Amino acid sequence: MNTQDKVAGVEFKKCIRAYPKWKCHMLRQKWSYAIPLEIIYLTPLYKWNPYNLKHHGNQNRQNLQIITGGGRNGDCRDNGQKAFNGINSRIFYQTPASFFSGKLEGSSADTARGVTCVLDQN
Repeated sequence: MNTQDKVAGVEFKKCIRAYPKWKCHMLRQKWSYAIPLEIIYLTPLYKWNPYNLKHHGNQNRQNLQIITGGGRNGDCRDNGQKAFNGINSRIFYQTPASFFSGKLEGSSADTARGVTCVLDQN
């Protein structure tokens, strides 16, 4: 409820029985409402795929087997023998490490790993 001049008001007559008569008076009120609005800003990193990594859709058993089959865990050692074979909605490492600078710092709230290797389509 407010008293802002720019808000349209509502007027109504309120009557109370004060025996044996009715006692009436006018009520004037102004109400405004706030509509909850959530705005989510996304960076272009979500769609940027500079190495054209194969995206295998949403996470499911079949896609997970394609990406992690043969013991692939994203490890960058051993000439990419353990690199993920593409990405999906859960294993989503498509931003190049060179995009980031500075020291790699982590916390217990992080859900992602540090540098991870992923094979491109070639």
